[in-house]
Amino acid sequence: MMDAKVDPEVVKAYVGASMTAYNLNAAEIIALKERGISAEILTAMIQRGGELRGQGLRSGQPAMSQPVQPVAPGTATPYAPAPAYDYSAQPVYPSYTYSYPAYSYAYPADS
Repeated sequence: MMDAKVDPEVVKAYVGASMTAYNLNAAEIIALKERGISAEILTAMIQRGGELRGQGLRSGQPAMSQPVQPVAPGTATPYAPAPAYDYSAQPVYPSYTYSYPAYSYAYPADS
């Protein structure tokens, strides 16, 4: 939203109304700060995450642990690891022979 030049007050209001329990680690905070996110917005994200986790603990439910949605594109996003590839011998596929009909394209002989 910051790349789209959305007003910081609007971003803060969005974070305050969000149901995402932001749980930023130090690397994410640094990356967001380098992207130009203000300290006010980072503080709002951290506080909102704490509020939601506190509400979850008070109600006896586990804290919401949704992944953090990056504020700006290009920030670090954790992806699931790629599945391991089996480099062993692959199955052998049968070799089919294909034949085409034989056509003669020669001109008929003049008689």
